Amino acid sequence: MSEIKNLITIKNFIFDDSAWFSCIVIEDTRIWALKTFLPKAYSTTIFIITVCYLVLKPMRKLLYIVVYVAVLLLVASSIFLVYFWISMAHVPGQLLPRDSELYGWDPWPNVNYTTQIAYPGGTERTINLTFYADGFKRFPSMTDNRIRILVIGDSFTQADHVSDNEPYYAYLEDIPNVSVFVKGVNAWGTTQEYLFLNKSYDMLKPQIIILQFCDNDFINNDYNLEQRTYWQNIARIRPYFEHGKFIYKNPALIQLPLIGDSQLQRFINYKYDALVEKTISHDDNLELKIFADQYAVKDFNASIQTTDALIALFSARANHSKIFSFNACIWLSDESAYTRIMVRHNITVINVAPTLRTLALNNTVYTLDYHWTPIGHKAAGMIMRDQIEQYLYPKHS
Repeated sequence: MSEIKNLITIKNFIFDDSAWFSCIVIEDTRIWALKTFLPKAYSTTIFIITVCYLVLKPMRKLLYIVVYVAVLLLVASSIFLVYFWISMAHVPGQLLPRDSELYGWDPWPNVNYTTQIAYPGGTERTINLTFYADGFKRFPSMTDNRIRILVIGDSFTQADHVSDNEPYYAYLEDIPNVSVFVKGVNAWGTTQEYLFLNKSYDMLKPQIIILQFCDNDFINNDYNLEQRTYWQNIARIRPYFEHGKFIYKNPALIQLPLIGDSQLQRFINYKYDALVEKTISHDDNLELKIFADQYAVKDFNASIQTTDALIALFSARANHSKIFSFNACIWLSDESAYTRIMVRHNITVINVAPTLRTLALNNTVYTLDYHWTPIGHKAAGMIMRDQIEQYLYPKHS
């Protein structure tokens, strides 16, 4: 499968990479807090107390109040950090990505780990996940003369809900004389997928590219949309394509300067999002509005234009490859925007939705968070395998 050496095997560890301190496991997140967050908090507090002492010395009662409040804030922040550590340490088998200057985040390379995944009906499955060089999910030998297929996508392609031999692209490996390279990253949008293609295309030189799309890419591709959402807001710096340029912004609703773009800030935003989701009304939920009638939502049409521009860049960069695409998550009431964009740029659409919808009537096709189970991956993978094989080796009547 791969020539990658020094594969790191772990079990139920959590990775992090904060803005100040590169963390490997949750233990190192504590080191980051002790070396960075708390020293900043304490030094700032001491500075404030010193200034207040000099300015408010004649007003001792007010000074005591300021000192009392400062100490309470320090104690509260320390208690919250302990809560943060405990909460993160009990996320079973979650692999958090490392920060990336180009993409915003990227999986850790050369890692293998085992975890438990809860499935509908109260069942659990033990799965094994492997990431190769540069966070690839598949990275075979580049020394042979096989036809190279490059698969690019988001969480449906990272496929954290199934083992290494179960994702849809495993079925592409059944096609004779092909090598399948796969890059899938949770919560990536079309912007990051294009930036990855732009960086990797000349090295991989694929004859075929499969771009996995998801309806939430329209949200992730637009800063104004993503900033107003809860489910789709990843709360970390990511690239956006605006006015012909790639710019980097953080769509997090809560941004605290003292802790910056760190896992702690994302944790605060996730907790806030969870609280809002429980209290927000159906009419105020932007995601539900988009899924019901995307064209009635402000900025959605702008996102369609941005996505179209990104796909134009994607198609132009891969001008020596045959490009296919499929939509893994059919959530919108009108799917024509995705299809029009792909067709306009000569990308062949593989339609997996009808088969999955029919299959879902009597089978467990989706996990608890609406990703594919092995059944869903197999159904989609076989459709793709047959269509790609027919393209490579046309059957004559």
